[in-house]
This record gives sequence, structure tokens and C-alpha cells, in this order.
Amino acid sequence: MKPVILLDADGVIVDFVGSFLAIANGITGLNVQREEITQWDIFHAFPAKFHDDISKEMAREGFCLNMQPLPGAIEAIGKLAEIGDVVIVTSPWSSKTWAWERTEWLIRHANFRTKEIIHASAKQHVKGDILIDDKYENLVAWKRANPEGAAILWHAPYNAAVAHDPHVWRAKTWDEVLALVKAAIHHQPQAAGATL
Repeated sequence: MKPVILLDADGVIVDFVGSFLAIANGITGLNVQREEITQWDIFHAFPAKFHDDISKEMAREGFCLNMQPLPGAIEAIGKLAEIGDVVIVTSPWSSKTWAWERTEWLIRHANFRTKEIIHASAKQHVKGDILIDDKYENLVAWKRANPEGAAILWHAPYNAAVAHDPHVWRAKTWDEVLALVKAAIHHQPQAAGATL
């Protein structure tokens, strides 16, 4: 059987940060850049008095559907699909249309089928051989529940400060992701330079 590769959406294949910044900068009049988002809670980059207005705009119909793919992501999904069964595991935002829009986005942009998409915040309950995510805490919880699985952290400015963890590997490019996935399948993480 092919290995099951669990793949996060926002921040890994979908440009959530770019869409968020377009809204937040427009509302606040600031010019916060992607590299300035150095904490997981993206709202920390903006004054608290604007948080409700930003959240309301994010909850509007079309926000999720109109996000752009991150560079190289769609091509990488195709390469991952040659190695294993790729299943999206994505945390839904608190809006009425988010889950439907995310599913539709994945069908339109990456040819996923609905049965290959799981909406879940508690990703540790989703079984698989490999999880690729940009949130370190998701990977730690998933690895505890799936000790034989490989946890790969997609590098971003907001997770750059995460301390070294031998159980979670960091990838900065899709080539590194692919190398780590292949190494994990063959149980040779050191061969791929798996470090955090």
C-alpha cells in the first residue's frame, strides 16, 4: 500500500498570510510585510483595536476561496501524489462558508476530491504515515499519537524560533519536503538531512 501523506493547507500550499495581510493592512493603514509575522498568532502584528474588524472581513464569503496557491505548491502536490496518497488535513476558520470554500479551492486549484479532504483542528486524531504542517504544536501532538509517523514542519518566519526537536523535521523548500518524505518511507531520515 502507498503511504498516506497528510498535508496542511494554510501556510503550506495556500497563501493565507498574503490574504490576511491584504485585509489587515487595508483596514489599519499599516504596511506589515510577510517577514514581520514572527509569531503564530498573526493578529499580534496589528493593534488590538482592529482585530474584530479584521476577523469580520476574514469571515466574509469569498475570502477563503480567493486565496492564491503558494509558489511551487501545486507542482509539489503532484510529486507527492506519485509517492503516496495525499490527504489534506486543514483547520477551518470560524466562518459559515470557510469549509465549503476551502474544499472548493482544493478541487479547483489542485484537483483534490472531497474524500481526500479532512477539516480538523485536532489533527492528532487523523491517521497517516507523514504529516506536513506549518504549526509545530500540531506536529508534536500528531507525532505523540502516531509515533511511527514522520512529522515535517514547513518553515515560515512565524515558526523560525522553534527549538530543535529530533522528532520533527524542518523543510524550507519543496525539494527538501520530497527528500524527507522519501527518506521517511525508507526509514532513513539522516540521509535527507532531517533536522529542525
